[in-house]
Amino acid sequence: MNKIIQTISENLARDGYHYDPCFEPNNLSLTQKKDMFVAFASQFGEIYLSESESVLQTNPQPTAPSWMPFDRSAQIGWHNDFTTKKVRPRISMSWIVNQDPQGPMKGGWRLASARDVITVIRGMNDGVERVARLAQPIFPFGYLGGGAVKHFPILKKADGDQMRFYGRALREGVRLKTRQIITKPELLEIVQIVENAADMVGCVKPAHQSALMVVDNTRSLHDRLPQTIDGKQLLRMALLCFVV
Repeated sequence: MNKIIQTISENLARDGYHYDPCFEPNNLSLTQKKDMFVAFASQFGEIYLSESESVLQTNPQPTAPSWMPFDRSAQIGWHNDFTTKKVRPRISMSWIVNQDPQGPMKGGWRLASARDVITVIRGMNDGVERVARLAQPIFPFGYLGGGAVKHFPILKKADGDQMRFYGRALREGVRLKTRQIITKPELLEIVQIVENAADMVGCVKPAHQSALMVVDNTRSLHDRLPQTIDGKQLLRMALLCFVV
């Protein structure tokens, strides 16, 4: 197990993410899987959520609200987790305990290194100035259902490799009443630039039964492809765990 921890840590430092197509066999009960997953995640640090929420279980369904995008059918879009929170988990983990009935590419993962995304943006016309702009604390992160907006930089610093990004949170944040630090057209243009850059450098990984995704929430972006949300068959289920 120590070798696995070391490998994941090395991949997070290098790429910002780790993918394992077959993390653990599924011959455990759901309760046992949750306990095992928490024990595994705890080797990387303190669990981010409360003890009662130490593991979140996805439940795809047609009636899932907008604030539970992991249970909806639509692709989530490039993001890292808890972008509206000042204190975020350093690491997010997703472990597939039931793959999508239509195959592992339904609900598959997209992964992109933040370093690679920033490199693409820096290489654009006016890229250096653009990156400097992304490092300013002017970007409104929020949700229409939540009401509050918080302003953060998308890049922690212009010469670094750490990002805070979620297209949806930025698009909705700029629609809420907020200080006009940045215009809506500029904000939407920047969101599109980041998403296009991630499309260029990202990869797609299938969400096989037992597959594991681990991401550094500042050094990578990730996404979940469209998934099945109805029918009588067993749907895609992932266990989610977050580490400070």
